[in-house]
Amino acid sequence: MEFRDLRWAITASQHRSLRRAAEVLRIKQSTLSRCLRSLEHTLGSTLFERTNGGTRPTIEGQEFLDAARRIVGDTEALAARLKTHSRGESGRLTIGIHVAGRQLDRAGAPAWCRHRWLCWTRGRGR
Repeated sequence: MEFRDLRWAITASQHRSLRRAAEVLRIKQSTLSRCLRSLEHTLGSTLFERTNGGTRPTIEGQEFLDAARRIVGDTEALAARLKTHSRGESGRLTIGIHVAGRQLDRAGAPAWCRHRWLCWTRGRGR
């Protein structure tokens, strides 16, 4: 079973038609049908009822699709978080200041540093 199989099964259930799902996925209907049959064979269960009017998930298929949606959703969320981390848009940044022989104010910061911080935050409308 591949991740692609999960996406294709979800799309087939959303469109209730292998033809429409295949069009959305930009693949041949026969390719989608073979993929779903292979997935059903791997799982040992029929996931979709196929009729002249389209396809719909079986009870087992609905259970599978619920889990597949969670897996795909969690994977996409993880990928988005990793992308923001790698671009430096999120995460944790720690800045340390080493001050030798300078007087510290009551907050524990050097007086010159605290003054600059206050000026900077006021200038940004905070």
